[in-house]
Amino acid sequence: MNKDIHDILKLISTNMPFFKGREPSYLKQVSNPKRDWLVVLTLFIFMFFVSAGISCYLYYGITTRRFFTVSLDVVQHPLVINVQLLQQTTHLLDARRTATGLFHDGKMTVPQDPSL
Repeated sequence: MNKDIHDILKLISTNMPFFKGREPSYLKQVSNPKRDWLVVLTLFIFMFFVSAGISCYLYYGITTRRFFTVSLDVVQHPLVINVQLLQQTTHLLDARRTATGLFHDGKMTVPQDPSL
């Protein structure tokens, strides 16, 4: 009986090749280190040239002022000064200057700390 099954399987595999099993993957020797390193090296060289090309393009664009340029508006806005605010600010600064001068001359005293 065992011989009959083997004969039937052999008959099926010879007449219908798509029923024939595949050989195990470890026999195909898919892993090829030389090819793998060649792929890594090729990708590295390709990426190096791509990055060098982009760098040269950006350098050329920046030096010829095609990138990062700022155009100034030609529209002139009238200059408006708040005179009242300017006078208040100058009076405040003058008062601070005189108070600082009095303190440095010794004419102005700092009150004593009551907790002492």
